[in-house]
Amino acid sequence: VEVHGMAGIKNEHFYVGIYSQNGGINRIQNMTDKDLVNFVVGVDEFVGRETGAKWLGDVDFVYRIGGGDWQEASTAFSRDCRRVSKLGEQELRVDYDEASAEEKGIRHFTVNEAYRLEGEELVWQVTVRNTTDQPMEFGSIGFPLMFNSPLNGTVTEFYEQTTYAHSFV
Repeated sequence: VEVHGMAGIKNEHFYVGIYSQNGGINRIQNMTDKDLVNFVVGVDEFVGRETGAKWLGDVDFVYRIGGGDWQEASTAFSRDCRRVSKLGEQELRVDYDEASAEEKGIRHFTVNEAYRLEGEELVWQVTVRNTTDQPMEFGSIGFPLMFNSPLNGTVTEFYEQTTYAHSFV
């Protein structure tokens, strides 16, 4: 089922929410936490940065085709070709199957992301497929990890409603 707006999956351990406007994970919550702390930065925590921002779930690429010039592309800049869908209660998909018209949008290849809850694990599977008839080389593939770290706020917000990013993931 194609989704417009917020879509979520959950089990007894986690709730994971994706906002179709940016294609990123905007909520990861432990369902047994009484405060339901959101572990990632979402549109609720970063109001005003919806356009051009990067979210957990975005993928950044530096690539070249047939030995040509290096190009940059990101799912963050591919709103025009993004499709978010929900497959049952345990899986969300974010697909970029068409060429983006945006300057740094996804084109020349497709990106398909699947998020599944399997017990206490969130499985994030990314599939990239070359759509040209030439060899493609990736110089880098990056995954921005946008965790809900305290930037400002009250003592309660700082200690009870935010998390710290771990540098050695």
